[in-house]
Amino acid sequence: MKNRLLTIALGAEAALCVLFCALGGAADAVLAFPLAPIGGWLRRLSLSGSLGNGTAIVIYVLICLIPAGLFLFRRLKGKRHWEDLLLLAGSAALFYSLYLLINPALAEVRYSLMAKPALNGLVWVLIAAWLVLALLRLAFADRQGAEKCGKLILFALAAVYVFCLFYQLPAEAIGEIRALNEANTVRSGLELSWFVIVLRALAGAVPCALSLFALYLCRKLLDAAAEDRFSEETLTLSQRLARFCCAALTAEVLLCAGVYLLQLVLAPQLRSISFQVEFPVSSVAVALAALLLSRLLGEGKELKEDNDLFV
Repeated sequence: MKNRLLTIALGAEAALCVLFCALGGAADAVLAFPLAPIGGWLRRLSLSGSLGNGTAIVIYVLICLIPAGLFLFRRLKGKRHWEDLLLLAGSAALFYSLYLLINPALAEVRYSLMAKPALNGLVWVLIAAWLVLALLRLAFADRQGAEKCGKLILFALAAVYVFCLFYQLPAEAIGEIRALNEANTVRSGLELSWFVIVLRALAGAVPCALSLFALYLCRKLLDAAAEDRFSEETLTLSQRLARFCCAALTAEVLLCAGVYLLQLVLAPQLRSISFQVEFPVSSVAVALAALLLSRLLGEGKELKEDNDLFV
């Protein structure tokens, strides 16, 4: 995928996350997206009359056949891989899950209040399994396949961080503030607690933002390395990525410690406090992986230059 297309896709995801958060979307609604809204719409369409019922059935069947259609398309293209059988399983899961979501009373009898996230998750688990297996096969196919796999993984990680940055963290902070307001009828004196809640959210957002920029630098580095692994541009980007990762790791660790100590100092004045140490393990792992990649590329160039001197 081209860099511009990736930027547009991530920007659209960020806009949707902000919109959903502004509309007060709950976490279970996110986990139930998109099958639960589709099921509700098909139910309303089905109950609108005989014509609406027939239209709903046709749309239901067409949606459920999408993974099977992809399976058939890949077969016609000569791509015969065993993991594609998961696409057929995905169609079967869609028929089952979407039918129950169109009939919510039946779904709640079987799965209680977790019906929507559980049924939606069934489809997403199969899709994720197919994607992972396809990426693994692509990674071991050849060098170009490995490069494509790496870029897709970077995009997937970026999408996760965009979701955390523009929906999960703001939604959690808004939820904490609402819970604090509901638990205190007298709102005076809550300003400091609001500030600390927002600060905790920002402390979680900074590692996500830094990781996003690290992934952007990784993408540029992979593009440069694909053209010439030992070029000056590749070495420059490698060194830039290494310096940024060191700075990012330092900032993330200090920020985590600083927020914890600040809450400890302000504890007597706070009505909402969390002494849970939320160390940004995932973002640290991304930064360390990027740092290792940059070091390997830099050392590879130095080794090549040494070999050229001997020749």
